[in-house]
Formats: sequence, structure tokens, C-alpha cells
Amino acid sequence: MSEAIGQRLLNIVLRCGRLAERGLISGPEFTGAVLDTFAGTGPADPDIAPALWSAVPAPVRDEFTAARRNAIPPGFRYHAFLRGGGRPMTEEELRQDARLLTDRVRSWAVELLRRVDETR
Repeated sequence: MSEAIGQRLLNIVLRCGRLAERGLISGPEFTGAVLDTFAGTGPADPDIAPALWSAVPAPVRDEFTAARRNAIPPGFRYHAFLRGGGRPMTEEELRQDARLLTDRVRSWAVELLRRVDETR
């Protein structure tokens, strides 16, 4: 992952974290925003994972940890909120997109969980 993408990801987590700390967004909204960002970023980067975890504010950490744990089992499917677009996606395109996004979210969940477990 390029340094610019990693920094962008960290900035989003920090911004959402500040909003959660101030009570402007809820824990589920924070988690949803971060998972959406993971889905759009690509495979997990072990180098940025510790910084991302430290950017998750304490008030939403337990909820975020639960969402990460839920994203790891094989039955997990990530459902992105899709807006607009040129044409409707076919069923096959929707399945392929869901598979790709699920794999991305799962890879981040595994990496973040591994980092957290290492620090305990």
C-alpha cells in the first residue's frame, strides 16, 4: 500500500474517531464508516494496522472489536451501501463486488485483530 493511501485511511479513522468522541456519530456509524473505507482501500497493510488501532477512540473500541471479530468467519458477507452509478449492476456483478469487498474487509479485520492480540 502506498504511503498516501495509508495516510488517507488513517486520516479517515482519526476524523471519524473525533466525531465519535464528540458524540456526533454513534459507534455503529463509526464502525460502518471505517469498514466502508476498508472495503474501498484494498488488502490490509500490516504496517499501518497499529496506527489505525490506536486511532480508534475508547468509547467505540468494544463495538469496533466486535464488528472486526464478526467479519472474520467464513459466513460473513459485507454489504456495501451503493449510490448512483451509470447503470444497474447485474446479479453476477453484484456477487463479484460483494466477494471483493468482503475479502478486503476480512483482511483488515484479521490484521487489526492480530495486532491487538500481539499488544495484550
